[in-house]
Amino acid sequence: MSAAANLLCAVVAQPLRAQLDADRKSGMPLALGNLAHPIRLVLGHPALKMLAACSFVFSIAQLSLTTYLVTYLTESLAYGLVAAGLALSIAQFGGVAGRILWGWVADRGLGARRMLALLAALMALSSVATAVLMPSLPGVVVLAVLVVFGASAVGWNGVYLAEVARQAPRGLASVATGGTLAFTFFGVVLGPPVFGAISSLFQSYRAGYVALAVPTVLCCVALWRARMAPPGP
Repeated sequence: MSAAANLLCAVVAQPLRAQLDADRKSGMPLALGNLAHPIRLVLGHPALKMLAACSFVFSIAQLSLTTYLVTYLTESLAYGLVAAGLALSIAQFGGVAGRILWGWVADRGLGARRMLALLAALMALSSVATAVLMPSLPGVVVLAVLVVFGASAVGWNGVYLAEVARQAPRGLASVATGGTLAFTFFGVVLGPPVFGAISSLFQSYRAGYVALAVPTVLCCVALWRARMAPPGP
């Protein structure tokens, strides 16, 4: 089913392919130097470098939420597997709604940088709030915390990618996107084992969620204080 859906997407995308590939250089050889170019671009551009670093942290928060939430709810809050799975689904739904809402808010005057700073603050607050949840709390309170956590930790991607494209040198938006996403997905790979190691060290998933607040707060401060340069030529 998944393979069929992907093939369908490939077919549907064909009418757009010519326009999207209009600037491709078919004669350019595939070489390691070319593959490293997106990384060099990001590391040589202060705004892109900061965005990439924040996306590394954000992806750790995202994967720590989605990977460990069911286990956390069952072991620490005595939820059944069905209830914990439903809570994860609701958190994911918060992420779906957040991707739309945050883009709308950013476009209506807040701006992408400040929107990302606000999302970093929400991630920090909701990760701590998740860590202090107790079995005696009403289910609606738990779900409200998880919706906010999901909306911020899962819903940041759209605003982030739009800002990467805006900060990229003219004509290099796709290269900048590829370079920054390399850092993003490094967080995807590294995040869950680091979260698990912290939780194992302190014998509690609560410690893992508290630990998430530290780098996300640092990202909030960095994003709020940063002065993003206008897109260059």
